[in-house]
Amino acid sequence: LDDEERPFDKPLDLALGFMNKHKSDPFFLNFAPYYVHGPIGTRNRERLAHYCKKMGHEFPTDPGVINRGRHGQTNPYYASMVDTVDWMVGKVIHFLETTDDPRNPGHKLADNTFVMISSDNGGWTGNDSKPITDNRPLRAGKMSVYEGGIRIPFVVRGPGVEAHSSCDVPISLIDLYPTFMAMADLEPSGDLRLDGCNILPLMRGESDRAVQLDGRERQSIYWYYPIESHMAFAMRKGDWKILRNFNRGEEVELFRLYNADGSPNDLGETVNLAATHPEVRNMMLA
Repeated sequence: LDDEERPFDKPLDLALGFMNKHKSDPFFLNFAPYYVHGPIGTRNRERLAHYCKKMGHEFPTDPGVINRGRHGQTNPYYASMVDTVDWMVGKVIHFLETTDDPRNPGHKLADNTFVMISSDNGGWTGNDSKPITDNRPLRAGKMSVYEGGIRIPFVVRGPGVEAHSSCDVPISLIDLYPTFMAMADLEPSGDLRLDGCNILPLMRGESDRAVQLDGRERQSIYWYYPIESHMAFAMRKGDWKILRNFNRGEEVELFRLYNADGSPNDLGETVNLAATHPEVRNMMLA
């Protein structure tokens, strides 16, 4: 344990050491901690005790599920993992904010570093016998192309990014590669067939459009989940989203996520409009 009673974590130690080693040069760090991921558990007794008390559980004496049948944010093991990854990100940020930038005297590394925090999917909800987390008001979670499975956090700080600002333009993690190229002042070569958009102008509040490398505004974003038990395809276009569930006889579902004025309409994907809006359904299927 360190002086904060936190268990040692090797990936975090490597990340901090990497930044310290390369602080005199431009560097790229892809920090992918083990948290939050299965198996759901924790090595931090103090944080587990904290969340057991907060959620009304007795501290466990044996391994196993202690919130069986209780949905919502009731799993203290999961809470401890979220707490841990939050602390790990904080350690990376603290290093950047307190370390002098050798290439920029009088400034810290944070002044010239972009930090992007995201996830590969929505939270894993579990089931009645093992509730894990809750993505409400979004529907479902990990291993799904409903919003609970694909709508993820994306938080950015860096040069030119206004504090506390937000952007409503839909993006995808495939946008990161062309964005990193733009940050490095590199032009994509002609043989790169990139589907992503450079979203640096969105981060800096200089644009309200996701523009593809051919100069056209992106109209649609696609998802495909290829695992047999949950196989499905989804497309988002403007306010609308369509799904085709291959494990349910290619069932088609159509949802209007937002109203024309941009306000939320059906983020929980509760009303299937495929039958009542055939013109939208057919256009998106085509």
